[in-house]
Amino acid sequence: MAKVLNDISEQRFELSFWLAENLVIEGNSNTSLDFIYRTVQEQNTTKDIITSKCVANLIKNLFPDVKKSSVRCHKSGKTMQSYLNIAIKKTKSVSKISFEDIPKFIPQDWFIFKKSMLCVTFGYFFDITFNGQNSVIHLTMSSSNQLTVLIDNSKVDLSMFYIPHNFEYTLTSIPAIFRCMKLLHPCQGYEIKSQEEQSFSTSLKCSKEICNTGGVSRHILRHQDCRRFLPLALRVNFCKKCLQFVHNKKKKQQSEDKKNSTVKLSKEEILVQLKSIAPNLHDNQLTLIQSQIVASNMKSKKEMRWDKDVICMALSLFNRNPAAYRDITQNSWLNLPSEQLIKLYKNAVQQKPGIVPDMMLWMSNEAKRQKW
Repeated sequence: MAKVLNDISEQRFELSFWLAENLVIEGNSNTSLDFIYRTVQEQNTTKDIITSKCVANLIKNLFPDVKKSSVRCHKSGKTMQSYLNIAIKKTKSVSKISFEDIPKFIPQDWFIFKKSMLCVTFGYFFDITFNGQNSVIHLTMSSSNQLTVLIDNSKVDLSMFYIPHNFEYTLTSIPAIFRCMKLLHPCQGYEIKSQEEQSFSTSLKCSKEICNTGGVSRHILRHQDCRRFLPLALRVNFCKKCLQFVHNKKKKQQSEDKKNSTVKLSKEEILVQLKSIAPNLHDNQLTLIQSQIVASNMKSKKEMRWDKDVICMALSLFNRNPAAYRDITQNSWLNLPSEQLIKLYKNAVQQKPGIVPDMMLWMSNEAKRQKW
């Protein structure tokens, strides 16, 4: 059964190389994405189903200067995405190039790094430095038609970028390979924020470097097993090794912070510490401050179990001036019982014989409030 590949990184068909070899810059052209996609499908010999999104993403990286446009379909009349000044070659050149003549066809921004009878290595400097050293890509072509690519001395798996490991040297294949190198970018590491400096300072699995891009310097973190290049599907500037390391480090740090924040003192321990800090506080003041500390550590006010003395004080305040009580609680001056809890206590009558002191206190406060 055919597998639908929506992610570029899962392709097996050498799609990048085919697009680089068969798409050309041609003035006054306006080629639809649909036409390019259908042509690719005809050339695809694998069982995997390529999506138009894969084709569009690769065209964007291979031909960064090409602008998008739109054309109208002749059959349906619908508007379709297209590309200006780009066309599919009508005929494919089969003119072979000898191994000795390959250096004649390299782009201007590339240079010959090393040459021998068996292989030739070309170099290209990225516009980025790490600790003052330029990041470089080395592309080696052998006399046996083998292709090897290194970024900062780390070998690149070309199949991840849908580039062949061996190919025939022709007038179209050589420029196509150099165009495919536009898909390769060095891993720039994880930029360390100032507040994260301490979190990553003790790790032995990473190294800290200074990355300079376009004149802007950044302190970055790089995993010891960094792959040195970025996969196509990754939308960040650092590889999966660095990404996974940073993710695990942050997760561990959050777990430690959560563990430390969950260490709570009991009410008795809070009272002991308050008395040691302010020994002259009245018991009522200690009870109120204790309740504020406990309530501030609660995730929800519903979890709070209020002291009876605090409830009586809150009931007295509420009976005298409900508006003032709301102002104190809603503006976070004090954490006090909710109005619902206050009204519940206010309306509660203890069904026991004799005099109920709490009820007598409430009646006295209510009489004073109503100026009887």
